[in-house]
Amino acid sequence: MTPRVLRAALFTLATGLLILGGGFWLRGDWALALWPWPDGPLSHLFVASILLGQSAALFWTGWTLELGAARGGAVGFALMCGGLAATTGWLYAQRGEGLLLGWAVVCAVLAAGGASLAVIGRRFPWKDARPVPTVVRGSFLVFAVALAITTVLLLIQVPVVFPWKLKPESSVMFGCLFLASAAYFFDGWRRPGAANAFGQLAAFLVYDLVLLPPYLRHWPKTEGGFRISLVIYLAVLLWSALLAVWYWRRYGFGRRG
Repeated sequence: MTPRVLRAALFTLATGLLILGGGFWLRGDWALALWPWPDGPLSHLFVASILLGQSAALFWTGWTLELGAARGGAVGFALMCGGLAATTGWLYAQRGEGLLLGWAVVCAVLAAGGASLAVIGRRFPWKDARPVPTVVRGSFLVFAVALAITTVLLLIQVPVVFPWKLKPESSVMFGCLFLASAAYFFDGWRRPGAANAFGQLAAFLVYDLVLLPPYLRHWPKTEGGFRISLVIYLAVLLWSALLAVWYWRRYGFGRRG
């Protein structure tokens, strides 16, 4: 597969996720109708943040073709989509709803695509192998551990993992979504380098920008365990946003030193 074809494929997928994520962000009827069950506005915004963050990472990878560095992201994407395919496929077997079958099929195809991209990435050497600062690598490890723990808690449907009450099905779906980020950040810690940091920070910053305003507005509505959860989320969002801005101001957006 030529670089031109790979770039076109990545840009196409990134554009699709951008449109879908924008639809959830703006609460478009066409986008919300694609979610397998009725859900609340904060849950829809969370889905939007994940889709838009994934889109940012894919656009950056397509632009730079740092496929070797982005293998962790591809593995995470494959795990996420595989988990979504398994979840919706199991629910389809119980409920027989066509939308769930559509989710299972599409996510299975995307999981195969992510796995293929991870394999293809082995043939691409890193273009930007500058070392990352210790604070960035350490933050990636903290993010990976926190996301992995959150993933497990969501999958077993612990009630107050999010700052609002989740439907059981949404809890499992969100756990699959977090799995991608956990794998990506763990890879960023395991294989540190500038090429493996820019895409992750771009995705996280988009995630932050989508969620920070509604999370802050949600503060007066929380209490007890939900407020504790919100405090933790806000701390992570603020830290990751500041980290991304500081890193780009110091090292440039993909500029090689």
